[in-house]
Amino acid sequence: MYGLKNIYTMINKFSSFIFILFISQLLSFRSSAQTWEAIPLVSQKILNSGNTGGEGCQWPQAIEMDHTDGSFLLFGTDVGGIYRSTNGGLNWEPCNIGYNPRGNCGFAIDPNNNNRALAVGGNSTTNQSHGLYLTTDMGASWKHVLPISNYDGFRGFKDKVAFVKGSFDAEKQASQIAYWSNPSGGIYKSENGGLAWTKVNNDFGDCILKVHPDSGFVYVANQNGFYKSTDGGKTFVKKTEASVRDIDVVLTEPNSVYLTTSNALYKSVDGGNNFVKINGTSYPANVVTLKVSPANPLRIAICNSEGDYTKPAYYSEDGGETWKKSQFDNSNAFMPFNGRTHKFCWHPTNESKIWAFGGDWITSSSNGGKIFKWDANGYTGVLVGGTINFNVSNSDLVYVASQDYNGAFTKDGGKSWNYCNASNLGWGGFTYAAYAASDKVLVTMVAPGWHQAGPITISRDGGVTFTKTNLICSGLETACGDAKDTAVIYFREYYSKDLGHTWQKMKGCNGVFIANLSGEKEVYGANGKAVVKSTDKGDTWQTVANLPENVLDVAIDPIKSRLFVVTNGNRIFRIEDSKTEELTSKIPTDQYNNKAIKTVAVDVNNPNIVFCAGPKNVYKTDASVKRSQDGGNTWEIITPNNRTNTEIPASDGANEVFGVRVNPKTRDVWCTG
Repeated sequence: MYGLKNIYTMINKFSSFIFILFISQLLSFRSSAQTWEAIPLVSQKILNSGNTGGEGCQWPQAIEMDHTDGSFLLFGTDVGGIYRSTNGGLNWEPCNIGYNPRGNCGFAIDPNNNNRALAVGGNSTTNQSHGLYLTTDMGASWKHVLPISNYDGFRGFKDKVAFVKGSFDAEKQASQIAYWSNPSGGIYKSENGGLAWTKVNNDFGDCILKVHPDSGFVYVANQNGFYKSTDGGKTFVKKTEASVRDIDVVLTEPNSVYLTTSNALYKSVDGGNNFVKINGTSYPANVVTLKVSPANPLRIAICNSEGDYTKPAYYSEDGGETWKKSQFDNSNAFMPFNGRTHKFCWHPTNESKIWAFGGDWITSSSNGGKIFKWDANGYTGVLVGGTINFNVSNSDLVYVASQDYNGAFTKDGGKSWNYCNASNLGWGGFTYAAYAASDKVLVTMVAPGWHQAGPITISRDGGVTFTKTNLICSGLETACGDAKDTAVIYFREYYSKDLGHTWQKMKGCNGVFIANLSGEKEVYGANGKAVVKSTDKGDTWQTVANLPENVLDVAIDPIKSRLFVVTNGNRIFRIEDSKTEELTSKIPTDQYNNKAIKTVAVDVNNPNIVFCAGPKNVYKTDASVKRSQDGGNTWEIITPNNRTNTEIPASDGANEVFGVRVNPKTRDVWCTG
């Protein structure tokens, strides 16, 4: 989640801002200061340990560290964007400005220049945003240097892109030659530092790719064997028939190549021409990844697959002769642990420091892999389930549902959170829509799968325990309170007048979006294409307006009694004095000339300030959150990007937002995704 903090008026989690999404998160944003802040899901216990928190929650696919001093790291997820650390992993932040894909499946940091790196775009489906991206400012911004649209990169763990250290240009202070094994076919080569690319080979796409640091010889490997090229990737000679799972090369031992099959480790000391099996003891039987320490190549880490969610790490301190299983300390993790395929990166000079994945978060070891500990401050990527609303009488109370990870509850406006295991499952759970009716009564819906119907589920002890009702919900994924009566709860297509003890299905409303905190204190919802309102706490509903598409969200200007309405089709309308005006044409387009409109909110303290937002899902729109300061007549993009922003600071945030709400007390804008 993210939030825009309100220095004058308003206030993202581009991915936990609560930019809770996928690219996911909670964020809060302050209107005039133009500052996006992540809202990590973090407990008071974790805060007391000296950490700021980072719940993670997106499937990790790539991690890379620089080759000089270990200060710069990049981390990629399947569909939740990319993150960076510029202080050796002490803190992480989203870094998607100019980066259009929703996910990532590989990085290469220039061994001669930490400012430069390549990123391989990916997502769960093919898209025009994929291909290669280049940064020249340590991930603060990116340029799409090689668009390739016909691959997805989903669960793409192979190392597939590399710079040649020996191609250093003293005048340009950067490596000039780089290679990429394209997942959809072929090998591409750059001879100008990654700016331009040429396809040099048609046969070795979707391979593991490494290079000899000095000579630039190219190594590729797949299930059919290990291959070497001495002519710049044009032709390859097979050097071994082994079914290769992973390979590694380290700068400090340039002629060595390490290779693993599922159950054996091999080493070459002559540039990949010949391999010798390392007859170590306790080598696991289904190894999937491998990484060697450049500071001390006797230290090696591997990941072994022992089931869909059982992926232990192993370490060796003697070059692979003996192996021990790593331990994981998850005491500072907010979310449940789920085993993932580990990718590793070793510190370039500290042989004891290694990074990996731990559940759906970042983890590190300071003792060579013996014990990995949660180490993900700033990695905020939880996907929120449905829209959020502040408690109508106390905006410090917020309950957030989550697809995959149950959800969380805060009583102090997002400073600290409690995990809410509404599903009563150990791994997480699917919840859609949530509302804190008080500091004790929390309401959500637990689904058996993504966006499926499920029962209303209630906690009466602040989220410690939950009880499922027999009421199955299939209405809009939204929940709200009533400013007239704090005992009233609107949850999807149901409402309760006694804090959830009894429920009735609403007649003429399929979900309530927002309550007017002043005036008539009415509430607004939707019934298909109709905007509806109730002035009697949900007993009856009147149609306010009929729109051309199904209604997705409503916001109210309490001073002028006008409504802003978002519908399907990425459309937005203003309803004032019984007149409906479409505002869609006024909304700025994104980098692909599309509009993203799924949610809307008004700053009730200054209702001329209106926000609308939306995701594109198959790619990351650079125009997710928009703001109007004149009641919807003109709009500006406030999601940071390198295309339109002039006042937004360089820090990333508020990407792929599908929920936006303004805290009526603090004027912070909370964005969820």
